[in-house]
Amino acid sequence: ETRDNIVAANAATNLLEEIECFSTIQIKQGRKKFDGTGKNTRCNKQLSSPDASENSQLQIDFCRSPLPKLLFEECIDLFERNMGLMYENSSWGLNLKEKKDEINHKDARFLIVTGPPCDETIKEFAQIDEQVVSDKAAMTKDLNQQGDTYGRRCLVAFAHFRFELDDEEFPTDEVLYLYEIQIDKDFQRCGVGHSLVSMMEAIAIKYEMKKVMLTVFKSNNLAMNFYLNKMDYIIDDCSPSNYEDG
Repeated sequence: ETRDNIVAANAATNLLEEIECFSTIQIKQGRKKFDGTGKNTRCNKQLSSPDASENSQLQIDFCRSPLPKLLFEECIDLFERNMGLMYENSSWGLNLKEKKDEINHKDARFLIVTGPPCDETIKEFAQIDEQVVSDKAAMTKDLNQQGDTYGRRCLVAFAHFRFELDDEEFPTDEVLYLYEIQIDKDFQRCGVGHSLVSMMEAIAIKYEMKKVMLTVFKSNNLAMNFYLNKMDYIIDDCSPSNYEDG
């Protein structure tokens, strides 16, 4: 059992330092629809080399836990909007306290994707009431007070990951474990997820992780299609889907 690479990765103050070509995302135009049902699957991808992204309006920043308070709340809100119903309909149930503890874990790492300034984004992409506008302004003030780099930019997506051993009982490999990617519905299916996964693969290669791993609801056919067919991930040997009732 070795943790040397995990220790080095966790000590890094900026995981994007040597992959600055990924600091912005080119948004693809158009959307696709995908429907279906199923259970849980754990996937992995053996690492080779990262893809690159073109410049665009969307900016990516690296963050360590703990996140600034109002950014944290925005991430929880985005998670609940995207995944709340799916968790409620699963055997796991929706446990927001557990999710908050997970995001607050000392080893949690994040790629934060922000869009145009909040006032422009609100006008262009959403129909929201005055209270939400006030909340956005409060978030901007809070982040600026804490010295964040986000300014008036709005949360579009985030990737939440850790550097871990691949199995608690019989660990063999150091891996980058992707806990989730959450993307605002107005920016889904336009290249944001592909860029985030490519960035995490580049980070994993830089710190000599053996794999990138994640767990997906098999009922989430959009995610299953994305990882298996678009990003070339495979079902891992330790996947719950390989066992009875998994």
